[in-house]
Amino acid sequence: MARRALGGPSDEGRASYQVAVTRCDECGRASIDAGGESHPVDPLVAEMAACDAQAVGTPGRRPHVGALPETPPPRATQTIPPATRRGVMRRDHNRCAVPGCKNHRFLDVHHVDPRSEGGSHDPERLAILCGAHHRAVHTAALAVEGTGTGGFAFRHADGTSYGGPVSLPASDVVREVLGALQHMGFKATRARALVDEALRVGTAGDAGSLLRAALRAV
Repeated sequence: MARRALGGPSDEGRASYQVAVTRCDECGRASIDAGGESHPVDPLVAEMAACDAQAVGTPGRRPHVGALPETPPPRATQTIPPATRRGVMRRDHNRCAVPGCKNHRFLDVHHVDPRSEGGSHDPERLAILCGAHHRAVHTAALAVEGTGTGGFAFRHADGTSYGGPVSLPASDVVREVLGALQHMGFKATRARALVDEALRVGTAGDAGSLLRAALRAV
């Protein structure tokens, strides 16, 4: 409903909508101002926004008396260069890349290599996702791998191919272990690789068993 109220995209080179979110460069926490107060933003939402957003920057501070005039605020820039975004949108036929999904409105460009881990804007590693599937990827309910040229493959949290039978209890165990590994200091990509290795030699089982198996794969 919020996406519909905000209006659809008018330029393939720009993110679908604009919501002012402030992120601290030091601690990484994000907030949004409303009603004269600053409210915290869910880290998941901030992570999704970092994939495909418009960066406004920080305006210069008000100068002291006698100082040089205040410099104008920096121009807004897209997280992903507009030309790159347009190319990726056209490559993926302006619809979500998840098999069977026909959503073609309010699309986000997702970085398969997380920005927090140094992921670049290489078109080969950018995938078009609808809001629901983009959120699923960032909550670890869905994993994506592959390239734009070779095609992207999607898996459920428990490792099964997207569209096939999925075990919800096993998926919950995997997501719990992924969270535990990241809490230990493992990057999201590394945590997923360790869990995948553990799943290759057995089933998800309980969280404790899967976590131990994943750590043995280090």
